[in-house]
Amino acid sequence: MVSPHGKHQEIVLQLGGALSAHVRRAKLGKVWPEIDVYLPSVNRVYIPDLVYLSADKLGLFTEPDGKIHGTPDLVVELLSPSTKRRDRTTKQNAYQKAGVPWYWIVDVDDLTIEELKLTPEGYLIAQSVARGHKFLPGLFPGLEIDLVELLGEEAEPEEDRDDVRPTEND
Repeated sequence: MVSPHGKHQEIVLQLGGALSAHVRRAKLGKVWPEIDVYLPSVNRVYIPDLVYLSADKLGLFTEPDGKIHGTPDLVVELLSPSTKRRDRTTKQNAYQKAGVPWYWIVDVDDLTIEELKLTPEGYLIAQSVARGHKFLPGLFPGLEIDLVELLGEEAEPEEDRDDVRPTEND
């Protein structure tokens, strides 16, 4: 596979840092970037961009091989041109079959976040957050993430935002 783009890596670093700090402060578990995750139910190993294990699942991480053996609570994948289709099909289907309760898909180009929640019917989109808006993850009450702020980028002009209504002069 092609090495991730610099922006991809920056988002992994910043998003992972924000998520890890929140999890550590609240003593909720642990977050890893790019760690091997063996999913026994699908007999596959994936290396998601970010993985979260709650405190009661920390035993799935084994020190001798440095891998997670079992189903994490959250998997985060950052879409890039070379992985977009695989992340939205093959990996999403595998995570669903393995029972991963939460799956976040981050679009690197648009800085959007899609949060999928596992239900008996499969993954449903719990929320889709546009660029420059705060993401309030269902899994982490009290956490707010704005990728534009995290990356120190400029927010898009107000007239380009979907939530802005035209004025009488428009």
